[in-house]
Amino acid sequence: MKLKILTVELVFQILLSIGSTLCVVYQYFQNDFLMAFLIALFFVGIGNLIGFFIRLSTIQSPFNKYYFYGIVVFFAMTFLLYKFDFGEETIFNFLGIGGVLFNLYYLMYVFINVKKLSDEAKVIL
Repeated sequence: MKLKILTVELVFQILLSIGSTLCVVYQYFQNDFLMAFLIALFFVGIGNLIGFFIRLSTIQSPFNKYYFYGIVVFFAMTFLLYKFDFGEETIFNFLGIGGVLFNLYYLMYVFINVKKLSDEAKVIL
């Protein structure tokens, strides 16, 4: 059951990531890139948050802890960039790069967990 839940969550996250990327690429050619990027980043972030709660309730993994601590440090660094007035462009670039990297990490560590659970299921059968 855990494997099915994680697989469905992974498919949802991949579709959300692809859809957001396609939306950003389309808006890039329409010259409204920044707003589309921030909206896509928001939706991917909300999807990751919901998926993270699903993962927390489904499996215990050290990757969950690393992801949580990484997000806390990321927002602390964003606050420091804002507090010391590094400029909007620097903050948006940091948010964009950090958001994409966290999404990639998020997608990769569920692959590892799904593979581990599927290997355990094969051993049991």
